[in-house]
Amino acid sequence: MPRSLSPSVRRQIIEYDPLAADGPSVSEFCQRLNISRPSFYNIRRRFLHEGNTALNPRSSAPLNPVRIFDQQTTKVVLRTHHNAVKTPAHMGDTP
Repeated sequence: MPRSLSPSVRRQIIEYDPLAADGPSVSEFCQRLNISRPSFYNIRRRFLHEGNTALNPRSSAPLNPVRIFDQQTTKVVLRTHHNAVKTPAHMGDTP
């Protein structure tokens, strides 16, 4: 899994001026920070579209959270499971 860039590295990427006369090239800048050029450009693009939220990594939480069922649904599922375990599948077969 790729590592997430720290907010300080993200800030440096956002503040980097590629047109500065005495500044490093994008490749040199990325090497100094130990990041890839695609990561550099992804953060820059995200900053243009989202502003300062680019300073923080996006959540890795699932888009659909775990569902919580009410008590009645839980009882039905547990009863069904219990009955399925108690009654082997071959018992309902007819020869």
